[in-house]
Amino acid sequence: MKILFTDLLCPKGHMDTNKYFVETLSNMRYKIDILWQEHYMKKEVTKWIANETVTRFFGIRDSLYRYSNKLDIRTKNLVKLRTLQKHLTENEYDFCYISSFETVSMGFINKFKLPVILHAHNNIEEIRNSTVKRVIFMRLHKKNIALLTYEPFMKEYLESIGFVGNSFCLRH
Repeated sequence: MKILFTDLLCPKGHMDTNKYFVETLSNMRYKIDILWQEHYMKKEVTKWIANETVTRFFGIRDSLYRYSNKLDIRTKNLVKLRTLQKHLTENEYDFCYISSFETVSMGFINKFKLPVILHAHNNIEEIRNSTVKRVIFMRLHKKNIALLTYEPFMKEYLESIGFVGNSFCLRH
């Protein structure tokens, strides 16, 4: 199986988690392409390509990961999502794994044509505290997306607001 693995936010705090998931998927014999910030985890990406853990790397320009305000965050994340959808259209993948994402902009994308796993982090807290974000987020329910959470209470919350059948918990 061929996977596109992406991190649309690339926080430093996710480096170990991304490394773990890329290496775990590789050990399961998946062919992995990576799409994320150009200089994010550069040493690991170089090593993964050299030892064939990763097939190809596609960089998103670093400037799309620097923000000045909320509108800038959303605008740049929509650009990143368009880049992601372009890669999904131009290449054949069995599924896409998105290890982090911005909640609002994700709700405005078109339906994915292949299965997508979204790894929800603080996104659940955001939708609990904002009706607007919750309404936008619920648009994801019909877009061929499965949500992966870290805690059972997150999965239970998703189910309580109608995200039933496509949310899963992976405790850490």
